[in-house]
Amino acid sequence: MPRLYGLDALRGVAALSVAIYHFAVLFGWKDPPLQPTLAVDLFFVLSGFVLTRTYEQRLHAELTVPDFIVLRYRRLFAPMAIGSTLGLVWASLESGLTTDLVFAYALILGFMPSLWMGSIFLLNLPVWSLFGEITSNVLHGVLFARLSTIGLFGLWFGITAQYCTSFLMAPVHWGPHLGFILPLIVREIGNYLLGILMFRMYAEKPLFNRPYLAIGAFVVLLYVAWLSPFLEILSMLAAAALIRATLSLGPARWSVWLGAISYPLYATHWPIGLLAKMYGFDPFTTFAFALLVAALITVYFEGTSKRSTRRVQSRKADTAGQLA
Repeated sequence: MPRLYGLDALRGVAALSVAIYHFAVLFGWKDPPLQPTLAVDLFFVLSGFVLTRTYEQRLHAELTVPDFIVLRYRRLFAPMAIGSTLGLVWASLESGLTTDLVFAYALILGFMPSLWMGSIFLLNLPVWSLFGEITSNVLHGVLFARLSTIGLFGLWFGITAQYCTSFLMAPVHWGPHLGFILPLIVREIGNYLLGILMFRMYAEKPLFNRPYLAIGAFVVLLYVAWLSPFLEILSMLAAAALIRATLSLGPARWSVWLGAISYPLYATHWPIGLLAKMYGFDPFTTFAFALLVAALITVYFEGTSKRSTRRVQSRKADTAGQLA
């Protein structure tokens, strides 16, 4: 299956924007002029698009829903576990290692919230979106893959209309409690559905042949969405169209690297920031270190994946030789 370089680029820009926002807030800039929720929206549209491309036909054939979820956990687990372990180190240094923290750590390794704690994803705040991702994946396997495109469109429209109406009446962004997170998960399930619809309707057909313009437009939307709730909703819908607009991007090493480090950066930057602030590092050094950690994680796991692939190919070749 050919690589979609434009999606790598968008994913990387989105992850960088989330990290920049979080570090700005963590180190004292109270109102950074960008909207990181829009970046998470993009992650979910991308996820729905890519997983439909990769797995939906298999979900109709040999791939069971439990096997699909196991594949998703394997794909998402390691960087998140590294980040959450760093979060446990930070929390233990901050207040001592407690039974609550141990239980919270066990749950967050399963992408689950600690509902009894003041901050239900205390050890690694971005895991709230991975909780939403796994929820979307389960729904994809159980329900979405079995619905017609018209049925999916009706479901997407209902979810999105309900969320947008309630958001415009009372704008709510991320908070540490379940009451804040559940509406956001509803929002992201709607974006995940939009990604499924985009692939079913258009597959990999580019919207136009100006991928760099589309990537630049997404950066602009990150600012526009910050200006008002109405513009945030419009930006959320517009950002989805930019996915198709980047599909014409040709092979580019920089986009591959941006895409490769995007998830490790997203999954580890928050606890890295907390530890760095605790020890008196400045935000620029912290950001550079977070990028370095993400790059090292990427190199290690990419190397492990390639070695595993070579071993499988070698065993297949040995088996073929024995049967010849």
